[in-house]
Amino acid sequence: MKQTPLALTMGDPAGIGGEIAVKAWRYLRGGPVSFVLLDDPDRIAALGANVVTVSDPREAPAAFASAVPVLPIRLSTPAESGQPDTRHAVSILASIETAVRLTTAGQTSAVVTNPIAKSSLYGAGFAYPGHTEFLGALTGTPHPVMMLACPQLRVVPVTVHVSLRHALDMLTT
Repeated sequence: MKQTPLALTMGDPAGIGGEIAVKAWRYLRGGPVSFVLLDDPDRIAALGANVVTVSDPREAPAAFASAVPVLPIRLSTPAESGQPDTRHAVSILASIETAVRLTTAGQTSAVVTNPIAKSSLYGAGFAYPGHTEFLGALTGTPHPVMMLACPQLRVVPVTVHVSLRHALDMLTT
């Protein structure tokens, strides 16, 4: 039985998402887990990775041992490292939306999101406090929560996307 790949989003193209994806591929390529990266293939190739463009995420497991399988989400303008750009918002959101669509359709097994600079999204009119709420809207989840997990601990923050002062004011016994 073929393994269903994870869907890995691009994150903010001006950030570290590409490097995280390439490092994850180098670490995982010999094992049982694979992913398809929803990103601009030229951007990932510029990071020094072998890249194969796929049109269907189910092609990813066969390609994974030798190249990063990328389902193309093109950038409208090149990314400059460390300089978030509102012009990238369309591609960032398309990457997340596509990952959710592929996962809910069963073509990928889970969505893994790379870091995003919310300022790029807000500057382009993004209407959600964060991408947890955006994922909730895409999946019809009325009260989405973010969970941070490791083998020993699972934590769901009580407040998110507010200042520490505001968070303290929001908490009651």
